Amino acid sequence: MNGSWDWVVTWQAISDPCRIHGICGPNGVCTYDHVSGRRCFCLQGFNMKDHSDWSSGCEPEFSISCDHRDESTFIQLAHVEYYGSDIDFLQNLAFQDCQKECLNRCNCKGFQYKFRMEDGGYNCYPKSRLLNGRRSPNFDGDLYLRVPKAGISNHKLPDEEFRLQCSSIVSNQERSTFENKMVKLLLWFATAVGGVEVSCIVLVWFFLLKTSKRPDSTAQGYLGLTTKFKRFTFNELRKATQGFKEVIGQGAGGIVYKDVLSDQRVAAIKQLNEANRGEAEFLAEVNTIGMLNHMYLIEMWGYCVEGKHKLLVYEYMEHGSLAENLSSNSLDWMKRFEIAVGAAKGLAYLHEECLEWVLHCDVKPQNILLNADYQPKVADFGLSKLQSRSKIDHSSFSRMRGTRGYMAPE
Repeated sequence: MNGSWDWVVTWQAISDPCRIHGICGPNGVCTYDHVSGRRCFCLQGFNMKDHSDWSSGCEPEFSISCDHRDESTFIQLAHVEYYGSDIDFLQNLAFQDCQKECLNRCNCKGFQYKFRMEDGGYNCYPKSRLLNGRRSPNFDGDLYLRVPKAGISNHKLPDEEFRLQCSSIVSNQERSTFENKMVKLLLWFATAVGGVEVSCIVLVWFFLLKTSKRPDSTAQGYLGLTTKFKRFTFNELRKATQGFKEVIGQGAGGIVYKDVLSDQRVAAIKQLNEANRGEAEFLAEVNTIGMLNHMYLIEMWGYCVEGKHKLLVYEYMEHGSLAENLSSNSLDWMKRFEIAVGAAKGLAYLHEECLEWVLHCDVKPQNILLNADYQPKVADFGLSKLQSRSKIDHSSFSRMRGTRGYMAPE
């Protein structure tokens, strides 16, 4: 095309780019208009520090010591503002007094002198740094730059901006071409190695999954438990119970201890009796509870299997068993009625809503626990029995189960 293209600003996130913090660096001045855009300048007596990066700002050609024999003067820069880095804020101060305040401070680089309509007077802002500088005709104030009396001739800001030397940037890019190629090669190599590793992991996972479908008889009872519950170590539970110190219950199946888990949850740990070896009760209780989820059934959080040690980790019930509370005055008739209804709902869930009938076989006050709100929870499934709904034959359910005095008549 013979014509040339021009860029036109239609929208920008910040209407005045000169208000961006440190955009022209220390001792730099920013100007902006819609035609020429943003430009950066150095103050008179300052030179650009890095000709490829304006954020480094400008550095002075002179130095001012704190020795009063080295007298200083001030250059007025109209409509120039440096916001921030104020040493002090002095209200309604005369110009000569503001000038003296800056001369008496070693770290004063200049001062902002501005008339404020709200105060009806001039305010003085001595500056410790000249950062965030901008020049705008709309700014009603001046900056007075502190310089030595000798050596500064031109008191105006330069009309031409310092141009960034892009050649240095281009040369740096040329020098880094080989490095970029090496980085890309390494990235491709790492990607290939990562793909091989992922493929190996997937193959190993499929192999383990395939072999896990043929479990031996001793481990079959423990399948599927590790994903639903946490498997604790015996030392972990012994530490949580402080050496199995606090006993909160005891029955024919084992002893129950109170403990505090690592996540600060209070739990009840049931340690099955070693004399009975507890394996049948353990497998029955864990597998049964693993399929149950009801508000009136005890919730199990984890288990432990290490040699002869077999333990179950339950939620802790603050008020213990129903048997412990029947003779106390804490249960009025309304609470007793709610406990009976809740326990009946839990048993109805076991008998009617499960995919298989779950026969508890040991329902008694000792196995109905109460939480902090006296809400009942049916617990202790050690003697439970699963019955298929599709089979009427109950020949496998031939021996008596439960506690004397609480067994069903049938």
